[in-house]
Amino acid sequence: MSTVNDLYQLITFDLCEDGGLVLGLLTPAQFIDLVNLTLQDFTQKTCSSALVQTQAVTASTARYTFPDAMMRVDEACLGGVLLEPTTVQGLNNGNLRGWRTTTGLPTRWHADELPLKTVELALIPSLSGIFIAAPQTGWSVFTGGITYTPYQHQDLTLIGPQLPAAVALLTDPLCYGSTGSPTSYIPLDFCLGYIGLGVLARIFGGDNELYDAARAEWCAGEYAEGCAIVRSMMGEAGVAGR
Repeated sequence: MSTVNDLYQLITFDLCEDGGLVLGLLTPAQFIDLVNLTLQDFTQKTCSSALVQTQAVTASTARYTFPDAMMRVDEACLGGVLLEPTTVQGLNNGNLRGWRTTTGLPTRWHADELPLKTVELALIPSLSGIFIAAPQTGWSVFTGGITYTPYQHQDLTLIGPQLPAAVALLTDPLCYGSTGSPTSYIPLDFCLGYIGLGVLARIFGGDNELYDAARAEWCAGEYAEGCAIVRSMMGEAGVAGR
């Protein structure tokens, strides 16, 4: 089982404090805080663990909230149809002028200029309930023509990176594949490699006696490489958003 202590031993070795932090340049509590910050940053940049939330759409209600465990919204679907992400400026300057007061079938969403943990649909949904009248077309193999389905499932589904559980103890399971409840769903090789480099980048780049600009820059570059690799992997799997 891989625990936070495995990462701790690697970090202390790199800081020339084999066996534990005893010099006072960095405390175990500060190390735990840096691990939490790095895990959150890595998950947010890579979407290595995604959270999916589905809720019913309500007529005349354009704004919907998402849970605290979802760090942001990357993708939004209505009735299984992907909505186009946009911004308030894009809506105002595009072909949906008057979108704040116009009702209809939403085709876009945005998250800027809104309260925290909120997204807004455009247009404003015109019907409520789980099902909204929105005929869809499909090719029938029996008649050889176009058939129409009168109703389409119209729940709103939001997808985004999942906030990792906070690290509290050195004995906490650290990564995917560990027994117990892992704090993150990042593969072991990335946890003990790139997450460690991310922690070191914060240590060497911080305002402390361990400050070393050259080491901080190198560690940050290697950490960024890990973020890019995992994000590419998740993008190939269709998980990571824009």
